[in-house]
Amino acid sequence: MKQIKFLLAVLIISCLNSEVFAAFSLSKWKFKNEIIPEKYQGDIAEFEITPEIMINSKPDLSDLRIISESGEEIPFEISIENQITKKIEYPVKMLNLSFVPGTGTFVDFEIEQFPVEHNCIILGIPSKNYTAYVEVKAKENGTWYKLTKDGFIFNHTIPEAGVSASNTTIRYPLTNRRLIRLIIHNSEPIKISSGKIIKDQSIPATVVKYNSTFQKLVETDDYVDYLVDLGTNGCIHNSIKISVDEKNFHRNVELFLFRSTADEKEKKYVQYQGTIYSYNSPQYSCSSTSISYPESNTRYIKLRIYHYDDRPLKVKNVEVYGVARKISFPASTLSQKGKIFLYYGNENAKKPVYDFSQYKKYFEKGTIIKCKLKGQQINEHFKLSLYDRFQSHSRLIIFLLMLLIAILLGAFAVKGMKDIIKNNTKERK
Repeated sequence: MKQIKFLLAVLIISCLNSEVFAAFSLSKWKFKNEIIPEKYQGDIAEFEITPEIMINSKPDLSDLRIISESGEEIPFEISIENQITKKIEYPVKMLNLSFVPGTGTFVDFEIEQFPVEHNCIILGIPSKNYTAYVEVKAKENGTWYKLTKDGFIFNHTIPEAGVSASNTTIRYPLTNRRLIRLIIHNSEPIKISSGKIIKDQSIPATVVKYNSTFQKLVETDDYVDYLVDLGTNGCIHNSIKISVDEKNFHRNVELFLFRSTADEKEKKYVQYQGTIYSYNSPQYSCSSTSISYPESNTRYIKLRIYHYDDRPLKVKNVEVYGVARKISFPASTLSQKGKIFLYYGNENAKKPVYDFSQYKKYFEKGTIIKCKLKGQQINEHFKLSLYDRFQSHSRLIIFLLMLLIAILLGAFAVKGMKDIIKNNTKERK
């Protein structure tokens, strides 16, 4: 047994070298990417994290490091380019709720605070299963004039299927009129319990589009399944966009997110629901074919589109999007440190903590220097860790160990047989 342990140690050591026990160094980071600024004078430098970096980094990006050519670590902060929304709600009175056959439901809202700017109204509607387009008008000098006819509200509820989706928000151009009238074009009265008028100021998020493929999996009497493949785990995504040929439809959608096909078979997935629709008529046109969901970094998305008694939609393409992330760091380091590089690809790295994240806000109104990345390269100093080295040689090591054990057992067996024969010979004499 001591011989076996000794030989095992020799085999493992032969596959490694003493450098894997060294202290922290860039040898543990697999990839690097040179950061190239457009200029050198400014307060904050920043660049966007590319899908290539997301794929080859840890899911939480905690292994990212910025290192100068001289080996000095540069502080940075990762931020998400989310949509910035500011909403101001104004108290209103609901007036003149009525229904006119052949036209629809009428309702007026009077803003108690005046004058104020607003561009959105959110209705409280307890009714179920309706679809209607909405005209929005404002009153000025005793005359009603149209703000928009592109409003759209709906509710789609199927209790037995556990499906419910709705939209009761109507947006219109910014105005400061005090009286707002809605005309909800529907053949049946719509019950309205409340209304909120707000000023909605939004700066759209910066998005990243990922390369992906999709294929049809199965078609049943009620739905069609498609498999969307991003090619690898690690891409941080939060929405899909479905392209179809049809112009008039309203469909429920389910999403199943999972990391591998084995996970999907074992039902190790996260499930979300949504609705896609398109209406195209002489009076009104509106569509929404995107589904948003909480961020995920899974490789696969199974898309299930229900059609029930209608014909299945002809899906032409499915696109996957995520919210962009950027890295900011002090611009003063650009002229002082020579070339600087972003390093990533270290599964054992911990998230760094820098003072920069605390004082960055005092420089955000200064000059921003945009940077670009030269392109991913293998870090020439990279060396596999002890575990990775063992993993890379594991098959060879196991084979050699099995061979060694077989040889040793054979040797012990031969020796045992010789001892038995020798003892038998002595007893005969």
